[in-house]
Amino acid sequence: LALRYDLTVPFSKYIAMNKNLKLPYKRYEIGKVFRDGPVKPGRNREFIQCDVDSVGIEGQMVEAELISLFVEGYEKLGIDIVIKYNNRKIMSGIIECCNIDESLVKATITIIDKFEKLSKEEIKEEFLKIGLSEESIEMLIKFLSLSFDEIKQCFEDTENINLIQGIREMEELNDYIRNLNLEQYVKFSPTLARGQDYYTGTVFEVYQRNGNIQSSIGGGGRYDNIIGDFIGDGKMYPACGISFGLDVIFEILKSEDKFKKTNVSVYVVPMGNKSQALKVA
Repeated sequence: LALRYDLTVPFSKYIAMNKNLKLPYKRYEIGKVFRDGPVKPGRNREFIQCDVDSVGIEGQMVEAELISLFVEGYEKLGIDIVIKYNNRKIMSGIIECCNIDESLVKATITIIDKFEKLSKEEIKEEFLKIGLSEESIEMLIKFLSLSFDEIKQCFEDTENINLIQGIREMEELNDYIRNLNLEQYVKFSPTLARGQDYYTGTVFEVYQRNGNIQSSIGGGGRYDNIIGDFIGDGKMYPACGISFGLDVIFEILKSEDKFKKTNVSVYVVPMGNKSQALKVA
């Protein structure tokens, strides 16, 4: 038994247990989840997650739709956002090209996810602690400091399958972003990993543009393998989902005094007749 830590795994299990569902299948879900880790404004151990998931659609069209949904949702809430995005295949390909032992990949990704929070020296120290060579560290830091166009140019002759697929997926998504006029809301971030191991492609994290709240206020990504792993039938169940962080959204709205004051100016006090008081109220 465990405390539920997200809504994605239960969603995947639901699909696996209901094989006659018509695909593609999309759903919204709001529910309580839990996590370990530091507590700060907008980041609690127990919190409410608002998820949007899709299964049964390949390609980057779903990712583009979910980015649009983020933009529309936060606009309606009056929160100015930037959506950082990356592709886990690009990250995996870069790690492979840096000759990092497979046993160290998971620990390496965990450190890469801290890139924007630590100095270059601190990052190097973290990598050395887990056993990466100086040469691998220098290569990693170099590649993870590049823009998408620079990564594309740098690896144009690569035979690494993860890089080939990741770059192709990113190009497709960027086409959608341009055609939907979403460039002002997104920022490519080669160090964005998101913690969960189940992500297989594009990953997102949403931040308040003014940086008043440091934590991400939304996130998600593609997880093509998890449903197939539950079912074990050898088929692919392409899935992608995002999550809005209700608690952190509440903190932002509260701090910016965006809650309307009540216009009620009557206070009903029951004095021996609760039914009549309730009727008046």
